[in-house]
Amino acid sequence: MSTDDEGPQHTTRLSAPTHGCIVIAGIMVLVCACTIGYTLHDRREKCESTRDRLRQMALLLMEFPEAFNTPPSGKRWWIVSVAGPEHLGVALCIPGQPGRCFEDDWGHPFVFCRPGPVHSHGWDLWSYGPNGRDDDAQGDDLAIGVNDRAN
Repeated sequence: MSTDDEGPQHTTRLSAPTHGCIVIAGIMVLVCACTIGYTLHDRREKCESTRDRLRQMALLLMEFPEAFNTPPSGKRWWIVSVAGPEHLGVALCIPGQPGRCFEDDWGHPFVFCRPGPVHSHGWDLWSYGPNGRDDDAQGDDLAIGVNDRAN
């Protein structure tokens, strides 16, 4: 007689509804992971594109200051497009005035302020960032600026 304890093996099979629920849950987890990954990738691309535009406008502002109407000190201005080579494609106007605004990748206008909230001895140019709220060039706002003089 054999002393093997290999008697008959019993396997428990999942019922069809249980198996279906597990498959659906797995698919839902996969869809959620893909959605989160896409959202993070999209946000990263929009941030980088907006930063590139901010850098281009800041270079233009530093190289051709006459291309911008200098706003009164402490006022915020939106950057809007204007036709004509005399303005190199951009000018500043008071928020709320009609005009086609240069926008970030979320559809919000860029904001310019002299003195800036970050660079108090210069200017700041910023986008409201992904949350769409003006955080004074801080928080998730994407900003660039310079101090004109050292103090």
